[in-house]
Amino acid sequence: MDLYDDRARALLDRFRFVPDARLDDLMISYASDGGGVGPHFDSYDVFLLQVKGKRRWRISAQKDLTLEAGLPLKVLQHFEPEQEWLLEPGDMLYLPPHIAHDGVAEGECMTCSIGFRAPSAGELTAQFLYHLAERGESAPRPAALYRDPQQPAVDRPAELPAALIERVGAILAGVKWNEQDIASFLGTYLSEPKPSVVFDPPQRPLNVARFIGQASKSGIRLDRKTNLLYNRRFFFVNGEETPFDGAKKWLFDLADHRCMSAKRFVTLSHDSSVTALLHEWYCAGWIHVGELA
Repeated sequence: MDLYDDRARALLDRFRFVPDARLDDLMISYASDGGGVGPHFDSYDVFLLQVKGKRRWRISAQKDLTLEAGLPLKVLQHFEPEQEWLLEPGDMLYLPPHIAHDGVAEGECMTCSIGFRAPSAGELTAQFLYHLAERGESAPRPAALYRDPQQPAVDRPAELPAALIERVGAILAGVKWNEQDIASFLGTYLSEPKPSVVFDPPQRPLNVARFIGQASKSGIRLDRKTNLLYNRRFFFVNGEETPFDGAKKWLFDLADHRCMSAKRFVTLSHDSSVTALLHEWYCAGWIHVGELA
């Protein structure tokens, strides 16, 4: 919901004591009296905030997380509740990963769930290696290209040669990376919008001069779908990496507060490289003129 409604985005922003790199999204579930999805668990941290009506939650730290077969949700075959709470509007329950829970509505109710990002080790590994390959940083040197001049003729052509396995293993062992490679990967990967996200560029975008003029009067703000992260050397916006210099230091505030006042924009508007970058983001629909929606 945070991608489509400013009030939902504002509510999610209340949870930004968690780093943006870990905060995922806000979802809303509605249920009529007695409604629920059954006992299940999530693989990530989640806050459950009751916003309307009442919902009774039973939870368990049980080790048996065997699932019912053939269901799209992680519904448990067996559930042994250990604790129970009745949440009313304004109440909130925090659940760590893999805590079994079952919520049942008592009358019509609505609950917001604020979830954390929790990519698996396998997903991180695969995406990191893809990141290295895409940048060409893992490409072998010409001298390291595979060759086997000593390969003898074989009478079992379908058999995978042991020498091939050994030599390719040596090539892969030569792939190197450093802390900045990891930071670059995480910044681009974690700022990449979800596949369903579509930005809405302005139909009649302002030229650079008019953009500067309007932003100098009313400030700018990030689109609620925009992800802007940074580290000591780069900004990462919607999956793209941008090196920063002294003139771009004000973008730290834009990232942390998701908006920039007109006064602050005027301070940096004299730097053409910064305003050109912000105008590019504006034309892409990543930022908007005006501090408030």
